[in-house]
Amino acid sequence: MPFAIRKSGDKWEVYNKDRPSRVYGTHSTRKKAIRQLRALYANYDESKDLDDVINESSELLFSLSKKYKIPIQKMEKLWDEAKYQYENKLKSENKKIDKSRQEYWNGVIQELKKKLDEINVEEAKLIMDTKLKYKESLSRWFDCLQTNNYVEAQKYFPEVIKSKVELLLNKKRNMFLKSLNKSKE
Repeated sequence: MPFAIRKSGDKWEVYNKDRPSRVYGTHSTRKKAIRQLRALYANYDESKDLDDVINESSELLFSLSKKYKIPIQKMEKLWDEAKYQYENKLKSENKKIDKSRQEYWNGVIQELKKKLDEINVEEAKLIMDTKLKYKESLSRWFDCLQTNNYVEAQKYFPEVIKSKVELLLNKKRNMFLKSLNKSKE
């Protein structure tokens, strides 16, 4: 069995004997550390060590980073936020947080996928808002020109240009990201 307990300052750590730097939990009392140790042993499957689950989650983050075109640092931050949210959800339901169990990591992955869906929705809203802003500013500018109100048209013209530039940048960004995906395939 790869798990053990050690004293570290005034705390007790549950760690991996094969990889001493891998700490599974820090506790204020030895009794609490032993409880976690027992839980780890009770759920330990030698064919699938917890480190394997962690490595799989790292691979998952990398693949999702590529799929959603999000930098890995941002993806890691989203992962941390998903863990935090899932742990808060478990606490609110008075459920035990047990990082040694596969269900915990599946719950974190589900929270991460929700966050990624939110990002896609936000990006789509941004694109639609940019298009709407362009159409509105262009319409106001044309209205001013049709009524021979050139002073007012001058005020709206920079807004029209800015909106058009934002649309073009979004289009170029999407084309660039698509070309990256094609070159990686």
